[in-house]
Amino acid sequence: MKTGKKILMFDFDGTLFDSIRGLSEAEVNAVKEMGWKPITLDYAKGTIGLSLSTIYENLTGDKTHSKLDEFTARFNNYFFKKVPEIGFFSGIEEMLLKLKDHGFILTIATGKGRQSLDRLDSMLKFERFFAANIGPNESAPKPDPLMVYKLLEKFGMKPEEAVVIGDSEHDMRMAANAGVDAIAVTYGASGEEELKRFNPIAIAHSVKELEQILLKM
Repeated sequence: MKTGKKILMFDFDGTLFDSIRGLSEAEVNAVKEMGWKPITLDYAKGTIGLSLSTIYENLTGDKTHSKLDEFTARFNNYFFKKVPEIGFFSGIEEMLLKLKDHGFILTIATGKGRQSLDRLDSMLKFERFFAANIGPNESAPKPDPLMVYKLLEKFGMKPEEAVVIGDSEHDMRMAANAGVDAIAVTYGASGEEELKRFNPIAIAHSVKELEQILLKM
């Protein structure tokens, strides 16, 4: 086992969970059902990692969130019907077990709301891998650094002992705002050219490559 603990803060969608298509379709469908101006799948893909309240506000400009509950219900109704067809990216569960064996503290920092995250946990049983998970309900939406700060505080860790792993600019910005290192993955929502603008300490193009990077830390 390596000396010197590290706390790893994984984004969920597009980093652990192969849900990019399902989430994008859910957003497009919810917008259509709400009768709003249509959006494209590419637009929706670019919002993955943000909280639904932030997505709602960006779409509508409505800071009172008067129809957020309806939008959320329509979004979740579509998405959770797709979950049985979706799973973790191949190799993720094996990687997480190896990281635990090496003494890493594994956590999730996600844009998902608490209700959705708990519902997914009941379906996927991912809690067995992670020491904690956090979302915007307990902190603030990405790219605000509060999720990172709260996880550091919970485990008594320092910023230099933390790494954020994510697939979007929202993850990279959160890490930068918190003053912690980030590792970008290109198999999710964003490509290498977009992600390397945020100067991650490494870029992984596959789960296997991510595993190799992390085990060397």
